[in-house]
Amino acid sequence: MRRLTKDLTTILLALTVLAPAVLGQDPAEEKEPDPEIEEKLDTFKEAISDPEFRRDQEAITLIGELLQKGPDYHPKDRRDLIKAFKNVFSRKARGYEQPDLYEKTVTAFGKLGGDDAARVLQQIYGLRLFRAEDWQSMRERILEEVGRCQSLRTVSFLLDETHNNDIDGTKRAAGRALRHFEDAAFKTRKQIFEELLTQFGQITAIARDPDPNNSLVQKYKHLLTAVSDAWNTTLGAMSGQDFRTAEDWYEWFNDHKNRPNDWR
Repeated sequence: MRRLTKDLTTILLALTVLAPAVLGQDPAEEKEPDPEIEEKLDTFKEAISDPEFRRDQEAITLIGELLQKGPDYHPKDRRDLIKAFKNVFSRKARGYEQPDLYEKTVTAFGKLGGDDAARVLQQIYGLRLFRAEDWQSMRERILEEVGRCQSLRTVSFLLDETHNNDIDGTKRAAGRALRHFEDAAFKTRKQIFEELLTQFGQITAIARDPDPNNSLVQKYKHLLTAVSDAWNTTLGAMSGQDFRTAEDWYEWFNDHKNRPNDWR
């Protein structure tokens, strides 16, 4: 009887250890919030609130230290990080000649990844501050980090930027950011591929129009030069192929669009 009791105790202990894995529980939820993260975030909040920006470098260093704690953050720690990093953009605005803290924070969102980080990046992208021409490189960086988050909810947003934005650099950056979905399901990759290729083909056709009266030709030649390398990279990431022109991509796509096994 004593032996039976001992065996039952051993089995119960084993089940206690294995239960989270069996039930699919997130390992991050098994541990407690990290008190060091809370402490560093308190200091971070003070640093980003300095009206003279004298503590920006300290804040940048803290971001690096906080990211080293990941990627398996406790859910509370992850929420607190996103909230604290978002607050950088609600403090007194830095000028375009002082982009370091903004750049480091945007990159941090990309490294955190996921839907919540991507949603905040979209909000930052829409801020009036970054609509100025002086902040164009920042807008392109934000788009890159949106893609890095790999949130399927942002695919339409990035495709819309390739369609509707009038700035060549923005179109290029949005298309390039979509390459981060290379491991998405076939349906998503095909959507990205098809929509980007359609635009690529339209741009190519206008850029090569021999009609001397077509006033758009020169504009589209510049656009084609701007987006070609970036968009070719994304088309390759979605398909596993390597072509350089819209014509070659169309030829391959027409033969393989309904054959998922021929894609990457």
